[in-house]
Amino acid sequence: MKKNITWNIVIFILVLFSGCAKPNEPTIMDGVLKLDHFYSTIGYVRDIVVTDSLLFTAEDQGGFSIFNHKTNQQMSHYEESIDNARLICLVEETNTLILYDRYGSPPQILLYDVSDAWNPTYLNQIIGNSAGIEAMLCSDNQGTVDMAYIRNETAHEFIHGNYNGEYFNPYVLYNFEHTLYGFDMDENYIYLAYQQLGLNIVDINTGLEVSLTDTDGDARNVKIVDNYAFISDRQEGFTILDISDVSNPTFVSQKDTDGFTRNIDVEGNYMVVSSGGGGVYLYDISNIADPEFLDRVDDSEIGYTYKTLIKDGIVFVATRRGVAKFSIEL
Repeated sequence: MKKNITWNIVIFILVLFSGCAKPNEPTIMDGVLKLDHFYSTIGYVRDIVVTDSLLFTAEDQGGFSIFNHKTNQQMSHYEESIDNARLICLVEETNTLILYDRYGSPPQILLYDVSDAWNPTYLNQIIGNSAGIEAMLCSDNQGTVDMAYIRNETAHEFIHGNYNGEYFNPYVLYNFEHTLYGFDMDENYIYLAYQQLGLNIVDINTGLEVSLTDTDGDARNVKIVDNYAFISDRQEGFTILDISDVSNPTFVSQKDTDGFTRNIDVEGNYMVVSSGGGGVYLYDISNIADPEFLDRVDDSEIGYTYKTLIKDGIVFVATRRGVAKFSIEL
């Protein structure tokens, strides 16, 4: 009789665990953020790019991958000669993928042709002024690639230039006194997350400071949308400033989060915040003076979060376990 009871218990346990999700596949409780898919990756996903149908992942020591986020199919994975894929950006007009290999020998910017997403093709490398890059943006310039990045190596520098398919030619190179972590830019200004000093707005044509606005925390990244600066304020969550007058930005709102915020993205009335060990947050910013908290998914469920983006109402979260894709359901 005891033997039968023991076997029944064993069978019950096997059935119970066979119905559970795999350890790498998070199960998210019902909320506004609905988990549509989780893309497991080889390395920590440090950075992501999202287009209408494709997801590009920079996977630290794991190279980079390309997924079709409409079908959730992995199209390709590339590791060759990549030591530490830390940053990634894409110029869609020319299908040029730019990857920063932070700890390569030497640190380098790598370029790939991703016209065929199933088979990325290596193009070239940029190795001058490429150590210590913290953030990078890229865009099309009449069929060539414009790149802007900030770095902290022998100096704290903002570099903006053009890659013509063979050489990278800087337009400008500005030096700053303090460590640079994140930035945004437009035709007239550079918006620097200036660590403990807050938001530093700089004239892009002269490199001269236009304004310096202190924030409560340690400014690590900034996103400019319309006339607002959305700032990842590390230990103090996030801060929003009105920059209608760039010479005198004014405070709009500030809210704290668990963990240290790393980046912010905005689309329409939604704002998403990646908060490291605090996971990912979703806010409604219809009333920008008082953003309304809608939902949060903790890092215990999806992994330590590095970056989050929102594209066509879908939230993508880069984590140490892969990329979580959420729909928003109110």
